[in-house]
Amino acid sequence: SSVSPAPPPPVWRAPAPVQMPDQPTPTPPPRLSVLGAALPLAFGAVLAVIMHSPTMLAFGLMGPAISVGTWWSERRAGRRADERAVREFARTRDEALRQVDAALTEEAAERLAADPDPSTMAAWALGPLSSVWDRTGSTPAKVRIGIGDVPAQTSRSDGHALRVRAPVVIGICERGTTALVGPPEATRPVARAIIATAMTRFAPHDLGVVLPSVDRGEWSWSEAA
Repeated sequence: SSVSPAPPPPVWRAPAPVQMPDQPTPTPPPRLSVLGAALPLAFGAVLAVIMHSPTMLAFGLMGPAISVGTWWSERRAGRRADERAVREFARTRDEALRQVDAALTEEAAERLAADPDPSTMAAWALGPLSSVWDRTGSTPAKVRIGIGDVPAQTSRSDGHALRVRAPVVIGICERGTTALVGPPEATRPVARAIIATAMTRFAPHDLGVVLPSVDRGEWSWSEAA
């Protein structure tokens, strides 16, 4: 019998940053020209005294009335424009946040599929052999050590940092050593899961496992694998 190459692992590519709307800028308040309102009134008052005509005073009052009316109308229009801008901002922001939530949900699902939990990997080992030992060379040399809130690849245009509930992975080809610190009853199950996951994902000619000379009986299952 032969083992066919495993299918390439799923590759999830982060979408373009979700565009967040800009905070609306308030409309500058209109300026009321006191001088422009006072001069016609003063001029009309002078003419009313010189010409002995109260009508001229009424004409002088038209200037301040027009200035105040124009100022009040512009102020009212500015307030209405600001209210519309705030409502539109809230609508577009809610829509953008829904897009962010959808993108994070998709990212979490894709990252969980790319780095399954140990029970899923065990099912791979017991199922069709086409699921084990990637021979395409496209599987990143990494193993899952748990799950947690990790930096998301999904992004927002405003630069707000996002996090997603996804597998926590470590690279096994990076320089340095990864150590599990803690009591044996806590660290050994994690170590077994890491080794079993790596042995399921990578072929023997790509991955070497060196076991300690002590407690070899506890790791005898790895030799059979």
